Amino acid sequence: MKPCQGGYKMRPARFASIMILMVTASIMAEGCATKKAITHGDASNRLIGKWVNTDNPDSGTYVDLTQDASDTADFFHPQKLILTSKKIWQVHHSTDDPLAAGYGTYTIRKCWVDVKENTFCQALLQFVSGSRFYTLFKLDSSNAVLECNWYYGGEERYPEKIIEHDVIIDDFRSSDVSLYYNIYHRLE
Repeated sequence: MKPCQGGYKMRPARFASIMILMVTASIMAEGCATKKAITHGDASNRLIGKWVNTDNPDSGTYVDLTQDASDTADFFHPQKLILTSKKIWQVHHSTDDPLAAGYGTYTIRKCWVDVKENTFCQALLQFVSGSRFYTLFKLDSSNAVLECNWYYGGEERYPEKIIEHDVIIDDFRSSDVSLYYNIYHRLE
């Protein structure tokens, strides 16, 4: 190689190879840094509030799993979700309902922020009766839109990513493998 101003001239093929390696390393480094841990307290503070979606039906009933469940779909898509600072959750079928259709305590199990500054929380929502929702919350970076997927009952299994639709396997009795989706907007 011939020297050129302060160094050696690089061949185009070698230059292209080095550039490809640098771009690949950059992409891999970004992929490894897609999650940044945050404290449970920080995540909880972001989630606290009243969340609504008036596009969800304003009716629905809870029935025993041994009964025909054809009329229960709306139970899994309430219009209002409330998360309090005292780790209490409530759902209301309608934004006007004075009484909660379901309530209990919640515990954040795992939380992180992605590269777009969206907050994710895997949380256990437990009814006072003992039934459970294994939930993944996704709060957008503006803290205005809350998406969630949840498994109802069944084994302790938390969603790993948000799927923007229900995934119903067989029927209601397979709720430990059926996944429900909701989206809400911050009311307060």
